[in-house]
Order: sequence, then C-alpha cells, then structure tokens
Amino acid sequence: MTSIDTPCGRFWCGVDSENRPWCGWVDLLAAPESLRPAPAAWRLPQRLAHWFEDADARRADRFLDLPLPAGSAFSDRCREALRRRSLLAPITYGQLASSIGHRGAARAVGRAMRTNPAPVLVPCHRVVAAGGRLGGYSGEANSPPSVPSTGLDRTPPRSDSRTVAALRIKRTLLELEAAASDGPIESRPEATNRLQSQAPNRR
Repeated sequence: MTSIDTPCGRFWCGVDSENRPWCGWVDLLAAPESLRPAPAAWRLPQRLAHWFEDADARRADRFLDLPLPAGSAFSDRCREALRRRSLLAPITYGQLASSIGHRGAARAVGRAMRTNPAPVLVPCHRVVAAGGRLGGYSGEANSPPSVPSTGLDRTPPRSDSRTVAALRIKRTLLELEAAASDGPIESRPEATNRLQSQAPNRR
C-alpha cells in the first residue's frame, strides 16, 4: 500500500488479493492493512500524483486500463459509465442514471458513488445533486475480499467533522478540474442548465 500527498490531503492506494485497485482519503477512511502496492507496471502512485498536479493529465488519464473491484451489476455500470466520460464537467445523479438506461434511479446512483472503492480512478466527485448542489461525498466502500467482515469497517460513523472534510475534498477536486472556477457550485443559478448541456447522450 502506498500513499501520496495531494491538494485534498493524504491519499492512499493499493491492490487487493485479486489485484484490483482500492483508494481512499486518509482523512475519511483508514486503508485496509491487507492491501499491497500496485504492480510497478501500473505506475499508479506516479500517475495519481501527475493527475493531481497537471490539468492535461486530468483530461487525458482516465485510468481505463486498470480493473475495478466488482460490485453489483448496477454499481459496476454506473462506475464504468462515469469513468468513460471524456468530460471533466459535473453530471447529476439523475443524468448518470439516465445515461445507463435507468431513468429515475438517482438514489441508486448515489449509493453506487457512496460505495465507490476507488475514488479518482472512478471520478465520483463529478456526480452532483440536481440544481448544481454538491451532494454528498463519503468514500465509503465495501471491504476488499481478503479482509474479514469483522476486520474492517469501511462505513465509519458519520460525524459533522467527517462530513465537512468530505465536502471539502469534493469541492477541491471540482475546483482542480475548473468545475467550480466561478464560485461555489451550489450557489450558481446557471448550474443546472450547464450540467444538462454537458450530460452524456441518453440511450
């Protein structure tokens, strides 16, 4: 397991027993002790560091060559659709649901994002609430397969301080991508129209 410094705080990454990457924020979630460093050929810590440092890298590297931990069929579709978007701009939970043929499943998309095991690799920070509000950002995921159910609780108790930290991270990530360059997302009246215009084509 490796960790790097980022504008959002310390960020850890590693792979599980099935060689699938897991990531998280030290301020939000402790890294599982069972994780080991990612294969050297992936250059995962270096790519992540470059992603945080360079705007071109954020546009070019979507980490599509890396596998993801498997979740439910719906969650996997949501996450794969999200990381394959070429746009850095935000998308709403409802728009993401519609893009995979599940119109009206915004809450289910929210759960898929909340349990995302690899933030940044799957850019769940780009999924926002209707009206341009930030929505949530928690980084809560299920345990890697090698971790006993009693060995790691990846859903720590919610607290005001943790919620503040999570939203600070989400806002910083959006600002890195110039998604919040003209002020707080939730305060912009034009946010909804812009989000709608930037949504992927519906099926």
